Amino acid sequence: MTFWEIVMFKKLSIVLALLIFSGPAWGEQPTIKQFLEEYDSASQTFKQRIHDMFRASQSGMHWSNAFQKKLGGKELYCKPIFLKITGEQAFRIFRDNVEMRKKTNQPAHNTGMYLLNGLMKTFPCL
Repeated sequence: MTFWEIVMFKKLSIVLALLIFSGPAWGEQPTIKQFLEEYDSASQTFKQRIHDMFRASQSGMHWSNAFQKKLGGKELYCKPIFLKITGEQAFRIFRDNVEMRKKTNQPAHNTGMYLLNGLMKTFPCL
């Protein structure tokens, strides 16, 4: 691994971490429980937007995972190459992980962390 690849990897990791763990800077932060309640009562159009958001988050995590592997690092999760995860599936992985851990009182901006943890549990690297 060259010096510039290491520098680029560190920068990419910082950007990804900021995107995953950042939240609103002001106001009362909703909890994951409130987020899930809103999802359950939402219209199909709004649910599709949430699925799109989770698909985009999972896609970014997938690219970061692939880049880490390319640089010789350890992958965080090992999804089969042929498997394409839909937004609805990514949301289900997130929700199952949250409900399993009983962490619905956490701030809603932690959704990325729970999605990543769910992907790691669903697709462990052997």
